[in-house]
Amino acid sequence: MKADLNQLCLQCHTIKPEPEDSMGVGIGHATGKKTAVNHENLPLANDGTITCATTCHNMHVTSDDRQLQLKHLRLPANLLCISCHDR
Repeated sequence: MKADLNQLCLQCHTIKPEPEDSMGVGIGHATGKKTAVNHENLPLANDGTITCATTCHNMHVTSDDRQLQLKHLRLPANLLCISCHDR
């Protein structure tokens, strides 16, 4: 992509303070930060940082799982969390 991946998302979406949803994760959670672990081998930016558009979300996801489809999640939420968090 030509644009910065986070800036691409921010053209339409705003980052809201945490906690925002039922999991206590606000929009933009950890974007721009490096993670010490990546258990699920999620894609990171070239500089190793977390981005909205590639790390947690996939705009082209197709799934029978309603949460994945509606939120364009790359993986079920519990797997996304434990990819970067050990607990």
